Amino acid sequence: AKVILGGIIGSINPEISDAMKICKNTIVTVANYAESRGVTILLEPINRYETNVFNKLDQVSEFIDLLENKNIQILADVFHMNIEEPSIEESIKKNAHNIGYIHVADSNRLAPGMGHINLASIFQVLEEVGYDGVVGFEYLPLPDSELALKTGFTTISNIRKS
Repeated sequence: AKVILGGIIGSINPEISDAMKICKNTIVTVANYAESRGVTILLEPINRYETNVFNKLDQVSEFIDLLENKNIQILADVFHMNIEEPSIEESIKKNAHNIGYIHVADSNRLAPGMGHINLASIFQVLEEVGYDGVVGFEYLPLPDSELALKTGFTTISNIRKS
């Protein structure tokens, strides 16, 4: 199983010198327990408006690469990547070795196809890097849940067919 170690939301006070050390130790403690149970932990980079801890895939990937735990992966969320990454596609290519799950939403946190993210390009890169993990929807059910679901599935189905 893969378990999201919650979106790390909020700020770490940069004046507290051990703040990141405490964060790392906490994540390692959780990962060690999870590993003993055969569970993979997912860390999700969240945009700077919600946290100052992990905002980009590079930051999480470098953190993971420094750890001895082999059961920590990145949850790459296209919505947050649209805010933080200069190039979503390049970030995926660079950090593909640590990506274990993908969240898809459009630029406005609505269903794929209701914003401006080039999802076709992103799916092409996922195919190029050999990503074979889960891609899940995480978007608002607007204007209503039925239309949002239909739009998301139709958009992704059309991308996958082309």
